[in-house]
Amino acid sequence: MIANVEHMKYVLKDYVFTAKNFTEEDKSISLSLNELDIVANGKTEETAKKELAQNIMEYAEEFYQDFSYWSKAPNRKNHVPYILKVLLYKNLEELISDIQCQPGKN
Repeated sequence: MIANVEHMKYVLKDYVFTAKNFTEEDKSISLSLNELDIVANGKTEETAKKELAQNIMEYAEEFYQDFSYWSKAPNRKNHVPYILKVLLYKNLEELISDIQCQPGKN
């Protein structure tokens, strides 16, 4: 192994997850992740953030399962550090707390 987990976390610390927050007509909240083009919706920002984190985890697992294919795709190469960062999280709550929400414009 090239590095331990703590070293990898340090290397990837500048890769942050930011999501645009949109209030829908039905007052639900949609979050659109800037870095990976993933979207989630919930009744509150908290539920939308949890859904978004679950979607990110699923995407990272699928990406990792076929890493040699996805890491070479031109539109997904820049996802690699984010995928690695997600795989280092111990649990979903850790990822949820790292998603920074920003106001979006409807």
